[in-house]
Amino acid sequence: MAAKQYKLAPAYKPVPHLLNFTISNTLKWSPILTFWGGSALVGVLFFADSIPRLQRDIFQYIPLIGSAYVKNVPASDSPF
Repeated sequence: MAAKQYKLAPAYKPVPHLLNFTISNTLKWSPILTFWGGSALVGVLFFADSIPRLQRDIFQYIPLIGSAYVKNVPASDSPF
């Protein structure tokens, strides 16, 4: 007995995925995760504001607030 083929039956196709992440799910969640990731980065930079290494390497190169992190020590106060 041959299998009966219906004309109006749905055609199932496998959805491509990587570790159960499909393209549609990734596109749906990417703006939300980008917003939360950016907010987390701003929070970490806000709390790490007083670390001298971050002041020299990151904060001094931000155009509007970079001059607040430049430490000009007069020659009379420098021990070297």
